[in-house]
Amino acid sequence: MLIHPLVKQKYMEFLTQATSNNVELVILDIPLLFESENNYDADAIAVTFCDPQTQKNRALARTDMSEKKLAAILAKQMPQDIKKQRADFLIDSDKSLKDMKNQIVDITKQCLQIN
Repeated sequence: MLIHPLVKQKYMEFLTQATSNNVELVILDIPLLFESENNYDADAIAVTFCDPQTQKNRALARTDMSEKKLAAILAKQMPQDIKKQRADFLIDSDKSLKDMKNQIVDITKQCLQIN
C-alpha cells in the first residue's frame, strides 16, 4: 500500500515544523500503519485494541456497514494480536474513556522519557 503523495507531503511538513519548533513529542494517528509497510521512523508505536466482538459491534453500528463488508475489511487487515505484539504500548479501548485517557497520559510520560 502506498502513501498518497499529498498525505506524505503533509506528514513531512508537519514533522519539519515540529522539529523547527523544538516540539518534545509528536503523536501521529496512522490508520493501517503496519499494513502500509511504510517506514515512519517512529521512536515508539501505540496500538489501540478491543475485544473482537466489541470491534464487530462498533463497525456494524456505522452507516452502510454490513457483515460482508466488515469481513472483507478485516481480511485485508493485520490481526489485532499481531499488531499488539509489534506495539511498544497498548491502549485498551474496551475501557472507559477516562481509563483510556489515563493510559494515554501514562504512555505520553513514558515517551517523553525516551528522548
